[in-house]
Amino acid sequence: MKHSQFYISSCFLMPGFTTFATNDVLDVSTDDPYEERATEFRDKLRLGRFAERQVVFKLNEAAKQHSERVWLPPFSQHGYNPTKSRDVFATKNGCTYAIEVKTNDKLLRPYTATLVDNCDDYKAKCKTAKSFGYIPLCTVVVGSQADSGEYPMVVIPDSTIDKWEVFSTKHRRNYLAYRSHLSCWKTFTQLQEWLYPTHETEFGR
Repeated sequence: MKHSQFYISSCFLMPGFTTFATNDVLDVSTDDPYEERATEFRDKLRLGRFAERQVVFKLNEAAKQHSERVWLPPFSQHGYNPTKSRDVFATKNGCTYAIEVKTNDKLLRPYTATLVDNCDDYKAKCKTAKSFGYIPLCTVVVGSQADSGEYPMVVIPDSTIDKWEVFSTKHRRNYLAYRSHLSCWKTFTQLQEWLYPTHETEFGR
């Protein structure tokens, strides 16, 4: 019996950037009757990470100065496959951006992006709230102008874990996995390597 394991980040964002995260690992048996569903979930997760990379490069550049809905062009100039382009729309509300990601005219999970001033402070607060129930999936990434680490950004899908319940209630193992810590990256290279390890990257170098 073969097994595959991977991690995803999870947290719950409250006013003041209070968050909660737990730790587990996804263990999917290849002969598991729910493998197909797990694979679908894994594919959606990867699409989300494609979108996050777009947001890293495009959000601060195009949406930071606008209050209206802004189209962020497909990410193709860095080796992104134009036939699999993701269109990203961002609407600014204060320091928060509502982000929609579409691929082949299909809407992926909506995202909310919030700029934070101090990544270490954010991560510290993430460890303080441990009494919440269902939590949205999220990752912490840096903005397009933040190779120096000055402008970290939090990207959070609006969908909550209960919408993925099919992956956790029908089997002896939870199909939803969490990380016990959040990360901020000082350079995009570090972020890219985390999103796509070298052996599986689909982006141009």
